[in-house]
Amino acid sequence: MNARLSRAYVTSSVQSSTPGQLIVMLYDGLLRFSNEAVDSMRAGLPAAHSIDRCIRIVTELNLSLKFEVAPQLCHQLSNLYEYYVVQYSKAMYQHKPELVEEIVPLITMLRDAWVDAEKQVAAGTAKS
Repeated sequence: MNARLSRAYVTSSVQSSTPGQLIVMLYDGLLRFSNEAVDSMRAGLPAAHSIDRCIRIVTELNLSLKFEVAPQLCHQLSNLYEYYVVQYSKAMYQHKPELVEEIVPLITMLRDAWVDAEKQVAAGTAKS
């Protein structure tokens, strides 16, 4: 029953979120699974599941880019996302958690920028 309620809550949260909030949710998941991967590797456990989740999230972030709106920014983000995928893949195959740890601060900065942008949008919407 708890799992069903949890899924319903997540579904409801996603459906009622703005596009910016959804991006923040993806970054939150990316950070969570990145930390899980690092913890698993440090404990000598397989991290394939967590790394796979990270790569899937990065792929979703890349697919959400709107090149027609901001081509230069999207190109830069796309290159950064490609770098993330390479780092996650290397970390998994070389069993080097430090490769994931290197990108966590970058992910955190982008997540925080999205949070700030979403706040600005919400403040602008509230004033309108």
